[in-house]
Amino acid sequence: MWECYKNGMYENKGDSNDAITILSDCEIFDSVLEEVITKWVISSEHHLLNHFINRQAFCGQIACCYWFGVGERVTRKAWKRLTNMQRYKANKIADKHIRRYAIKNRSVHSSLGAKRVLNGVAGRSPGKTPSIKESTFIQGNLFSDFE
Repeated sequence: MWECYKNGMYENKGDSNDAITILSDCEIFDSVLEEVITKWVISSEHHLLNHFINRQAFCGQIACCYWFGVGERVTRKAWKRLTNMQRYKANKIADKHIRRYAIKNRSVHSSLGAKRVLNGVAGRSPGKTPSIKESTFIQGNLFSDFE
């Protein structure tokens, strides 16, 4: 169901110069990332709310795949050719879109986290009022990227 998969992001294809074109130009990267996040709904939801992956890298990879058909392996090679400042700026743009996406979808993310907590995942039984220590743990895990 992932649009990124269907469009060949996990294939070894494309030109690293195309990936560099997107990742090194802040305006282009910002614009392409905004468009792809809007259009690739399933991939965006799965990856941008997943704290266990490198979401910055995912943003660069979907932008390069969406715009030029560049696979993630080629995008990683292109990343190594960017200057430190270009990487920094690209990561800041990715962070902006990750935060924006998380805030826009906070209710979905929060309700999923609340269900996990109420089912005892956070180490307490359902129905028990959490202690201050448990509340801090829960809030830190649910909202660490938002606050």
